[in-house]
Amino acid sequence: MSPQGGFSVIELLIVLAILTLLLASVPFVMTSFQESRLMDTAVQSTVQSLRRAQVLSQAVEADASWGVFLQTGSVTLFQGSTYAARNTTFDEVLEFSDSIQVSGVTEVVFEKLTGEPSATGELLFESDTRIETLTIFETGALQYE
Repeated sequence: MSPQGGFSVIELLIVLAILTLLLASVPFVMTSFQESRLMDTAVQSTVQSLRRAQVLSQAVEADASWGVFLQTGSVTLFQGSTYAARNTTFDEVLEFSDSIQVSGVTEVVFEKLTGEPSATGELLFESDTRIETLTIFETGALQYE
């Protein structure tokens, strides 16, 4: 007697159970990946704006100081001694996800010529599952983790 080919019902159920578990995990992996990308975008946009403000201040562009103002969902590069007294004509706004909360030092103005920041300390970027820290040092150097 030769063995019959094919699959038993138990084997089919096991395969279906494994496939169901794998497919159920896909949305969680995709959500985590998307959240990571949103966080990276927020941090990189802020770093880019801080570097640009510092360079413009050191170059004494338009004979003015330049700074950065952060709030949930956006970072604004501005010309002026404070965000409130800025020249809005020169505003450059970079937007990022509203799901990223920003706290800590939210306004930094760089001195003309020296590029030294008016404020130092940490900026915190928080999402539901991740926290990133951007540190601004007295020299204007940035460190992020």
